[in-house]
Amino acid sequence: MGSKEEQTAVIPKGRTMSTWTYVKKHWQLYVLFLLPALLLVIIFNYLPMGGVVIAFENYNPIKGIFGSEWVGLKYFSRFMSSPDFFQYLFNTLKLSVYGLLWGFPIPILLALLLNRINSKGVQKKL
Repeated sequence: MGSKEEQTAVIPKGRTMSTWTYVKKHWQLYVLFLLPALLLVIIFNYLPMGGVVIAFENYNPIKGIFGSEWVGLKYFSRFMSSPDFFQYLFNTLKLSVYGLLWGFPIPILLALLLNRINSKGVQKKL
């Protein structure tokens, strides 16, 4: 760490640097740290919104997202009024419950069972 003389050389004695002055002086550092986070937010949060917009359009790949005709909730109301809607909903919920039942406690139980093995040869391979 620097001595007291080195620290006072940056900030004159008796003056304190405000936060905003410090940020303005070292703006490159803030850009360097905030740019990757901003890029990740744009890539993973805002670019997928194009797919959400497609759900409300009569999408044409030639016209693109902004050139396709807007239909609003037309396809959603058609889907929800179909006679098989409740069967689709029940199947989706059933798959989600099975995924929770098999994806959460089963690996934990398997890890606990493997931990209880007493054979040294088997434990070395694991």
